[in-house]
Amino acid sequence: MLLKDFNRARFYAEIEAVQAASRNEAFKQTQQDAHMVLGIIAAETNDKEKAESIFLQVMETDSTLAQHNLRVLRREPHPEQTDGEGISLRPEMIDSINLILQANQLPVDFKNRIKVGPGLYFYQNPEVGPASRLLVSQNMAEDGMPKRFFLATKPGYTGKSAKRVSVGDPESQVIRRYKTPARVYKTTNGKLLLYKSVVFILEKQPNETEEQVAGWVLWTE
Repeated sequence: MLLKDFNRARFYAEIEAVQAASRNEAFKQTQQDAHMVLGIIAAETNDKEKAESIFLQVMETDSTLAQHNLRVLRREPHPEQTDGEGISLRPEMIDSINLILQANQLPVDFKNRIKVGPGLYFYQNPEVGPASRLLVSQNMAEDGMPKRFFLATKPGYTGKSAKRVSVGDPESQVIRRYKTPARVYKTTNGKLLLYKSVVFILEKQPNETEEQVAGWVLWTE
């Protein structure tokens, strides 16, 4: 904010922006944004009472940004985002690992290699998480660099997916939470349900009418 020059920032927001915008209804959003800046300046200069007053005022316009800033000011936890059914929209993780963000930081055991085809290898590190294992594919026919990262649950995983699917849940629960998969592949003992960044592994169980979740795999490129 003008390199912490709060006096100049306050002048531009309070005099230039608020007063100019107040003269034209078309610039109502600009006026709200300027008030938001003034609230942030108050918070940054340790005037918590003034900052809170400004954020509460802006919140009357249904500003989610003002709500967020007020929670930060009060050091309140941010509520978990959910979809229309109250299902979490948090990112997919296994063992608290967000594969999309952390793929290039995870250790890979390049001595532990599996050949799956001509020029195609999988490197693995079973110890990346207490209840997960990491696989990284490498295609020598392309540029030979690691291409795809896979993080898989180990048998008996007790955690839940981002949309609260657990090992042992029936296929209908996965469909209800994640909707129709992009692809379905039959296996010798069940099927794979492929979604954008997660693959659910379903297996047939004795005396069960539906195939059940045996685990899942997160993947990214």
